[in-house]
Amino acid sequence: MSKELKPGDWVDALDGISKVIEVKHIYKENYPLASTSNNELELGDLLNIIVIYKIFCDFDGKLRKRNAIQHCSIKVCTPICNESQAVLDKLKKADQSSLAKFDNLTQKKPFRNNVTTWVMIPKPFEVGVLTAINKEFDKEAFTFNELINELRVKLKLDKTWCFFGNKTDEVSQVVLSLNNKNYSSKDKQLLFTDFSAEVF
Repeated sequence: MSKELKPGDWVDALDGISKVIEVKHIYKENYPLASTSNNELELGDLLNIIVIYKIFCDFDGKLRKRNAIQHCSIKVCTPICNESQAVLDKLKKADQSSLAKFDNLTQKKPFRNNVTTWVMIPKPFEVGVLTAINKEFDKEAFTFNELINELRVKLKLDKTWCFFGNKTDEVSQVVLSLNNKNYSSKDKQLLFTDFSAEVF
């Protein structure tokens, strides 16, 4: 990982000279991720750091006019270098009104962070079970573990049932697309607002 950043830091982001709004830590959870090679990590290990930032200008000093708030992995977001600092200092002296406007810029719409994973559920399986759970979670955010616990209760599965194994002809694979906003989390677990499901 790159050097730890904090809100208010000036950085060189992919899009230009920017200021950090938030830093989000993403940890390894117990759901499988097809898009990430993280088998060597233990539950609770740091998986990634996401930086939410606002872009002041490009690396030549041209002010950013639209879509100024972005997010990326800390791997591609570094503390401001000397060259960028010189560009920034020059702009600060020449255009203080634009800097003041930039300082007041806030994030109005959260970023959507979708996590796709899967579980194995014994047949016969009714999609309506997932629909009912989705409605129950409608008014509050939930973790993946809370979703799994609710599935276990609704399907009357005992604690020995493994949602990530049991690959036999007697199970259905359910692909879950879980929706998270702004990488919000609790106790090293992402908080989801809702989900969709497809049964195979």
